[in-house]
Amino acid sequence: PFVKEGKGALPKTYVMNVKDADGTTAKIGLIAVTLPFNKADYVSYTDPLQTAKEAYNGLKDSVDAVVAITHQSMEADELLAREVPGLAVIIGGHEHDQRFAKVGDIYITKAMANAKTAYVVNLQINKKKKTKKVTTKLEKLDQDVALDSATNVVVEKWNKIADDNYSSLGFDARKVMINRGEPLEGREVEVRTRQTNLTKLVVASIKDAAPQADVVVMNGGSIRVDDVVQLPISQYDILRTLPFGGAISEADMKGSLVIRMLETGRKNIGIGGFLHYNENLAYTNDKWILNGQPIDPAKTYHVALPEFLMTGKEANMDFLNPSNVEVVKVYPAAAKGQPLSDIRLAVVRYLE
Repeated sequence: PFVKEGKGALPKTYVMNVKDADGTTAKIGLIAVTLPFNKADYVSYTDPLQTAKEAYNGLKDSVDAVVAITHQSMEADELLAREVPGLAVIIGGHEHDQRFAKVGDIYITKAMANAKTAYVVNLQINKKKKTKKVTTKLEKLDQDVALDSATNVVVEKWNKIADDNYSSLGFDARKVMINRGEPLEGREVEVRTRQTNLTKLVVASIKDAAPQADVVVMNGGSIRVDDVVQLPISQYDILRTLPFGGAISEADMKGSLVIRMLETGRKNIGIGGFLHYNENLAYTNDKWILNGQPIDPAKTYHVALPEFLMTGKEANMDFLNPSNVEVVKVYPAAAKGQPLSDIRLAVVRYLE
């Protein structure tokens, strides 16, 4: 089990005890599931739907309502609603573009990313009749919503911790890097389907850090900002755009593997494994063309890419790892502080 330091195993469910104005109490059971993506070797995984069913069945007779908090696709949430019709509501995540559905009597709510909106879920429980009623309301989170003073103290505390950490990694978070031109397009629906000015910037930065590379690729899922980044653009904007960071790997690969990687990336449209690549590379007439010539399956090419891609853990790319016989050579990792050591440093250095 997952163990919290000094506290033993974390519970699989949680019961919230609430009380209304007249003193009536109720128990609300909470269950939670998430999609098993980017799996780690040291974590064990169970089937989300089966786990949710077991958690619900273990709670339903001891509480007045059960709420599911999820991070999975809308399709998976809809299946959960059909398979566990006794749920009060599903408060979901994963999609960043706001979703809402009703399956039977169960509402599924997913607000916009980056705290642009929030669904307010009102759960009314009639203990005498043993019934429950759910209503939802979508609220915009803008300047009309006042800051909570206690929460803001905590936010400022963690902002200070973050700034100190960025500094230790070689970043000046408040330094402006771009103060004129167009905003950078980083919305998930865009960077996982096509090249944008932001993806071109990141790819160009990788190429600048690895000038010997014939082929430069980057997975759209590296970009997590899911927003149009407005001017002026600071180093902090680069950090929040590429929060995972990670080194840039260099490897020599056979053209056959390069083609397979590019084809998989092209077919990964709409998900994080969609690949962006350097401007002298193009897909034309069902062929990959580099510097005006088709990529030769037998030739060896020097490739630069985020280190995560070389783990084989990107969607449909388990073949892309150092043990593949078509990987001729993997170059040593760069020293800390070098542009190749962190993709975000590469972008900063490119813009300087």
